[in-house]
Amino acid sequence: MKLFYTLLFTILSFNAHAQYYIDLVVNFDTPFVQGGGWRYDSTRYTQWLNIDTVHYKHNQWQVGAPHKSLFSSAFTTPNVIVTDTANTCLPNDTSMFTLNVPKAAWLALRTLGFRYQLDIDTGDKVKIEVSIDTGLHWIDAMNDSLIDGLQHYGNLVPTHTWDTLTIANLSNMLIWDTSRVGVFSFRFTLITDSSTRPRDGWMMDNFSMFYPGEGVTQVNKNTQVKIYPNPAQNYINITAIYTIRDISIINVLGQTVLRKTCHTASASLDIGDLPKGIYLIKVDDTTQRFVKD
Repeated sequence: MKLFYTLLFTILSFNAHAQYYIDLVVNFDTPFVQGGGWRYDSTRYTQWLNIDTVHYKHNQWQVGAPHKSLFSSAFTTPNVIVTDTANTCLPNDTSMFTLNVPKAAWLALRTLGFRYQLDIDTGDKVKIEVSIDTGLHWIDAMNDSLIDGLQHYGNLVPTHTWDTLTIANLSNMLIWDTSRVGVFSFRFTLITDSSTRPRDGWMMDNFSMFYPGEGVTQVNKNTQVKIYPNPAQNYINITAIYTIRDISIINVLGQTVLRKTCHTASASLDIGDLPKGIYLIKVDDTTQRFVKD
Protein backbone atom coordinates (compact mmCIF):
# COMPACT_ATOMS: atom_id res chain seq x y z
CA MET A 1 0.00 0.00 0.00
CA LYS A 2 1.47 3.34 -1.01
CA LEU A 3 1.58 6.40 1.20
CA PHE A 4 -0.01 9.55 -0.19
CA TYR A 5 0.18 13.24 0.67
CA THR A 6 -1.78 16.43 0.33
CA LEU A 7 0.00 19.79 0.10
CA LEU A 8 -1.37 23.22 0.91
CA PHE A 9 1.00 26.10 0.14
CA THR A 10 -0.18 29.54 1.22
CA ILE A 11 1.55 32.89 0.76
CA LEU A 12 0.11 35.36 3.24
CA SER A 13 2.13 38.45 2.38
CA PHE A 14 5.44 39.73 1.04
CA ASN A 15 5.78 43.03 2.85
CA ALA A 16 8.51 44.10 5.29
CA HIS A 17 7.20 41.47 7.71
CA ALA A 18 6.80 38.68 5.18
CA GLN A 19 4.96 35.62 6.43
CA TYR A 20 4.48 32.38 4.51
CA TYR A 21 4.06 28.74 5.34
CA ILE A 22 3.59 25.27 3.95
CA ASP A 23 1.15 22.83 5.51
CA LEU A 24 1.68 19.22 4.40
CA VAL A 25 -0.90 16.58 5.33
CA VAL A 26 -0.31 12.81 5.17
CA ASN A 27 -3.68 11.05 5.05
CA PHE A 28 -2.69 7.81 3.21
CA ASP A 29 -5.40 8.37 0.61
CA THR A 30 -5.08 11.32 -1.78
CA PRO A 31 -2.95 10.52 -4.88
CA PHE A 32 -1.82 14.13 -5.25
CA VAL A 33 -2.97 17.71 -5.05
CA GLN A 34 -1.58 20.51 -7.16
CA GLY A 35 -1.73 24.03 -5.77
CA GLY A 36 0.34 27.17 -5.45
CA GLY A 37 2.74 25.89 -8.09
CA TRP A 38 3.58 22.81 -6.01
CA ARG A 39 2.85 19.21 -7.02
CA TYR A 40 3.52 16.31 -4.67
CA ASP A 41 2.72 12.80 -5.84
CA SER A 42 2.83 9.33 -4.32
CA THR A 43 5.95 8.09 -6.07
CA ARG A 44 8.08 10.92 -4.69
CA TYR A 45 7.33 10.42 -1.00
CA THR A 46 6.81 6.70 -0.44
CA GLN A 47 10.31 6.62 1.09
CA TRP A 48 9.08 8.79 4.00
CA LEU A 49 7.51 5.77 5.73
CA ASN A 50 9.65 2.88 6.98
CA ILE A 51 7.97 -0.10 8.65
CA ASP A 52 10.98 -1.96 10.01
CA THR A 53 10.56 -5.71 9.39
CA VAL A 54 14.30 -6.40 9.58
CA HIS A 55 14.78 -5.74 13.29
CA TYR A 56 11.11 -6.45 14.08
CA LYS A 57 10.18 -9.53 12.05
CA HIS A 58 6.62 -9.58 13.43
CA ASN A 59 6.09 -5.84 12.99
CA GLN A 60 2.34 -5.30 13.15
CA TRP A 61 2.18 -1.83 11.57
CA GLN A 62 0.19 -1.78 8.33
CA VAL A 63 -1.30 0.86 6.03
CA GLY A 64 -4.86 0.15 4.94
CA ALA A 65 -8.52 0.29 5.91
CA PRO A 66 -9.13 -0.84 9.51
CA HIS A 67 -11.58 -3.72 10.10
CA LYS A 68 -11.33 -4.38 13.84
CA SER A 69 -13.62 -4.51 16.84
CA LEU A 70 -12.98 -0.91 17.96
CA PHE A 71 -10.91 0.47 15.08
CA SER A 72 -13.46 0.30 12.28
CA SER A 73 -12.88 3.42 10.15
CA ALA A 74 -10.23 5.99 9.27
CA PHE A 75 -10.39 9.65 10.19
CA THR A 76 -10.10 10.39 6.47
CA THR A 77 -11.39 7.27 4.71
CA PRO A 78 -10.40 4.75 3.75
CA ASN A 79 -6.80 4.24 4.97
CA VAL A 80 -4.81 4.67 8.20
CA ILE A 81 -1.60 3.31 9.69
CA VAL A 82 -2.50 0.81 12.40
CA THR A 83 -1.09 -2.15 14.33
CA ASP A 84 -2.66 -4.69 11.94
CA THR A 85 -5.71 -3.72 9.92
CA ALA A 86 -7.73 -6.80 10.95
CA ASN A 87 -6.21 -8.62 13.95
CA THR A 88 -5.72 -7.73 17.60
CA CYS A 89 -2.24 -7.06 19.00
CA LEU A 90 0.20 -9.86 19.70
CA PRO A 91 1.44 -10.16 23.32
CA ASN A 92 5.13 -9.68 24.16
CA ASP A 93 5.72 -7.80 20.94
CA THR A 94 7.51 -4.65 19.82
CA SER A 95 6.32 -2.94 16.63
CA MET A 96 7.89 0.22 15.22
CA PHE A 97 7.68 2.49 12.21
CA THR A 98 9.57 5.64 11.27
CA LEU A 99 8.26 8.71 9.46
CA ASN A 100 11.10 10.68 7.85
CA VAL A 101 9.96 14.25 7.21
CA PRO A 102 12.20 16.38 4.97
CA LYS A 103 12.22 20.14 4.76
CA ALA A 104 9.72 21.62 2.31
CA ALA A 105 11.32 23.97 -0.21
CA TRP A 106 13.58 26.24 1.88
CA LEU A 107 11.55 25.90 5.09
CA ALA A 108 12.21 23.76 8.15
CA LEU A 109 9.65 21.79 10.13
CA ARG A 110 8.05 23.47 13.17
CA THR A 111 5.24 21.15 14.30
CA LEU A 112 4.00 17.62 13.71
CA GLY A 113 0.44 16.71 14.60
CA PHE A 114 -1.75 13.66 14.02
CA ARG A 115 -5.08 12.04 14.87
CA TYR A 116 -5.04 8.79 16.82
CA GLN A 117 -7.01 6.11 18.65
CA LEU A 118 -5.42 3.90 21.30
CA ASP A 119 -6.59 0.62 22.83
CA ILE A 120 -3.88 -0.91 25.05
CA ASP A 121 -3.36 -2.71 28.37
CA THR A 122 -1.99 -0.99 31.46
CA GLY A 123 1.30 -2.86 30.97
CA ASP A 124 1.68 -1.84 27.31
CA LYS A 125 3.87 1.11 26.34
CA VAL A 126 3.72 3.63 23.52
CA LYS A 127 6.69 5.80 22.54
CA ILE A 128 7.26 8.71 20.17
CA GLU A 129 10.87 9.66 19.54
CA VAL A 130 12.48 12.22 17.26
CA SER A 131 15.92 12.31 15.65
CA ILE A 132 17.60 15.18 13.84
CA ASP A 133 20.69 13.23 12.75
CA THR A 134 19.14 10.42 10.65
CA GLY A 135 18.66 8.09 13.58
CA LEU A 136 22.04 8.32 15.32
CA HIS A 137 20.41 9.81 18.44
CA TRP A 138 16.78 9.56 19.51
CA ILE A 139 15.02 11.93 21.89
CA ASP A 140 11.77 11.23 23.73
CA ALA A 141 9.36 13.66 22.05
CA MET A 142 6.93 13.36 24.97
CA ASN A 143 9.52 14.57 27.52
CA ASP A 144 9.40 18.36 27.16
CA SER A 145 12.37 18.86 29.49
CA LEU A 146 14.92 17.27 27.15
CA ILE A 147 14.98 20.11 24.62
CA ASP A 148 14.49 23.73 25.65
CA GLY A 149 11.12 24.83 24.30
CA LEU A 150 10.07 21.46 22.84
CA GLN A 151 6.44 20.86 23.77
CA HIS A 152 3.60 18.45 23.13
CA TYR A 153 -0.11 19.22 23.23
CA GLY A 154 -2.38 16.32 24.10
CA ASN A 155 -1.45 13.04 25.76
CA LEU A 156 -1.20 9.47 24.53
CA VAL A 157 -3.98 7.92 26.57
CA PRO A 158 -6.40 5.11 25.67
CA THR A 159 -9.28 6.45 23.59
CA HIS A 160 -11.76 4.83 21.22
CA THR A 161 -12.62 8.13 19.52
CA TRP A 162 -10.30 10.27 17.41
CA ASP A 163 -8.04 12.48 19.52
CA THR A 164 -5.20 14.83 18.54
CA LEU A 165 -1.56 15.05 19.59
CA THR A 166 0.85 17.77 18.44
CA ILE A 167 4.61 18.01 18.93
CA ALA A 168 5.56 21.68 18.73
CA ASN A 169 8.61 23.97 18.69
CA LEU A 170 10.65 21.45 16.73
CA SER A 171 12.62 24.35 15.27
CA ASN A 172 14.36 24.58 18.67
CA MET A 173 16.13 21.39 17.60
CA LEU A 174 17.37 22.87 14.31
CA ILE A 175 21.03 22.77 15.24
CA TRP A 176 22.18 22.09 11.69
CA ASP A 177 22.60 24.11 8.53
CA THR A 178 19.43 23.10 6.66
CA SER A 179 21.34 23.19 3.38
CA ARG A 180 23.33 20.18 4.68
CA VAL A 181 20.66 18.22 6.58
CA GLY A 182 16.92 18.67 6.35
CA VAL A 183 15.15 15.61 7.76
CA PHE A 184 13.28 14.99 11.00
CA SER A 185 12.82 11.30 11.81
CA PHE A 186 9.89 10.34 14.03
CA ARG A 187 9.78 6.83 15.50
CA PHE A 188 6.50 5.37 16.76
CA THR A 189 6.71 2.23 18.92
CA LEU A 190 4.12 0.01 20.59
CA ILE A 191 5.41 -2.51 23.16
CA THR A 192 2.87 -5.04 24.44
CA ASP A 193 3.05 -7.00 27.67
CA SER A 194 2.27 -10.69 28.24
CA SER A 195 -1.48 -10.18 28.57
CA THR A 196 -3.64 -12.09 26.10
CA ARG A 197 -6.59 -9.72 26.48
CA PRO A 198 -7.67 -8.67 22.99
CA ARG A 199 -6.80 -5.05 22.24
CA ASP A 200 -6.81 -3.18 18.94
CA GLY A 201 -3.54 -1.35 19.61
CA TRP A 202 -2.70 2.00 18.02
CA MET A 203 -4.18 3.72 14.95
CA MET A 204 -3.12 7.06 13.39
CA ASP A 205 -4.26 9.24 10.50
CA ASN A 206 -3.88 12.75 9.06
CA PHE A 207 -0.31 13.58 9.99
CA SER A 208 0.08 17.35 9.58
CA MET A 209 3.49 19.00 9.13
CA PHE A 210 3.74 22.78 9.49
CA TYR A 211 6.65 24.67 7.91
CA PRO A 212 6.63 28.37 8.84
CA GLY A 213 8.53 30.99 6.90
CA GLU A 214 11.13 33.26 8.41
CA GLY A 215 10.13 36.90 8.23
CA VAL A 216 12.39 39.80 7.31
CA THR A 217 12.36 40.97 10.92
CA GLN A 218 14.29 37.89 12.09
CA VAL A 219 16.73 38.11 9.19
CA ASN A 220 17.48 41.72 10.02
CA LYS A 221 18.13 40.77 13.64
CA ASN A 222 20.71 38.20 12.55
CA THR A 223 22.58 40.87 10.57
CA GLN A 224 23.28 42.64 13.88
CA VAL A 225 25.56 39.78 14.92
CA LYS A 226 28.47 38.35 12.91
CA ILE A 227 29.94 34.93 13.66
CA TYR A 228 33.16 33.84 11.96
CA PRO A 229 34.88 31.78 10.70
CA ASN A 230 32.21 29.32 9.68
CA PRO A 231 33.20 26.47 9.51
CA ALA A 232 35.56 26.91 12.46
CA GLN A 233 38.26 24.71 14.00
CA ASN A 234 39.71 26.15 17.22
CA TYR A 235 38.08 29.53 17.83
CA ILE A 236 34.87 31.22 16.82
CA ASN A 237 34.52 35.00 16.93
CA ILE A 238 31.40 37.03 17.60
CA THR A 239 30.90 40.72 16.94
CA ALA A 240 27.70 42.72 17.42
CA ILE A 241 26.44 46.27 17.05
CA TYR A 242 25.39 46.19 20.71
CA THR A 243 26.82 45.00 24.04
CA ILE A 244 26.64 41.22 24.26
CA ARG A 245 25.46 39.75 27.56
CA ASP A 246 25.37 35.99 27.07
CA ILE A 247 26.67 33.45 24.53
CA SER A 248 25.71 29.76 24.47
CA ILE A 249 26.73 26.91 22.17
CA ILE A 250 24.25 24.03 21.88
CA ASN A 251 24.82 20.60 20.33
CA VAL A 252 22.46 18.44 18.24
CA LEU A 253 20.89 16.97 21.39
CA GLY A 254 19.90 20.41 22.62
CA GLN A 255 22.56 20.40 25.36
CA THR A 256 24.46 23.58 26.21
CA VAL A 257 28.11 22.57 25.81
CA LEU A 258 29.75 25.99 26.21
CA ARG A 259 28.60 29.25 27.75
CA LYS A 260 30.19 32.64 28.23
CA THR A 261 29.01 35.84 29.88
CA CYS A 262 30.48 39.09 28.63
CA HIS A 263 29.84 42.84 28.60
CA THR A 264 31.48 43.83 25.32
CA ALA A 265 30.49 44.06 21.66
CA SER A 266 32.86 41.26 20.65
CA ALA A 267 34.03 37.92 22.01
CA SER A 268 36.07 34.86 21.07
CA LEU A 269 35.27 31.31 22.20
CA ASP A 270 37.71 28.40 22.34
CA ILE A 271 35.91 25.49 20.65
CA GLY A 272 38.97 23.29 20.17
CA ASP A 273 37.67 20.60 22.55
CA LEU A 274 34.23 20.33 20.92
CA PRO A 275 33.58 17.30 18.69
CA LYS A 276 33.21 17.98 14.98
CA GLY A 277 29.64 18.64 13.92
CA ILE A 278 26.90 21.23 13.59
CA TYR A 279 26.04 23.54 16.48
CA LEU A 280 23.65 26.30 17.39
CA ILE A 281 25.11 29.50 18.84
CA LYS A 282 22.84 31.85 20.77
CA VAL A 283 23.99 35.41 21.25
CA ASP A 284 21.42 36.88 23.64
CA ASP A 285 18.15 36.53 21.66
CA THR A 286 19.80 35.92 18.28
CA THR A 287 20.41 32.39 17.02
CA GLN A 288 22.72 31.19 14.24
CA ARG A 289 24.33 27.94 13.19
CA PHE A 290 27.97 27.03 12.66
CA VAL A 291 30.02 23.97 11.77
CA LYS A 292 32.98 22.72 13.83
CA ASP A 293 35.55 21.13 11.48
